[in-house]
Amino acid sequence: MKCKNDQAFRQYLIERHALPDATDFERIKTRIHTILQIQSLTELDSDEAAARRWKGLRGDFEQWRRGR
Repeated sequence: MKCKNDQAFRQYLIERHALPDATDFERIKTRIHTILQIQSLTELDSDEAAARRWKGLRGDFEQWRRGR
């Protein structure tokens, strides 16, 4: 998952999705699960709705990054 090492994505989660601490990947993963309404990241490969939500989140992130 790209966001694991993407500091900008971590900052986005802090600012836009109320993630108080983005230093631990498990916290990041838990927040993404909540945002995307999934139990496992593997759902992104098997659930079209989850994949659309992920693409929407990534699109929102890209807009956020361009607006910084």
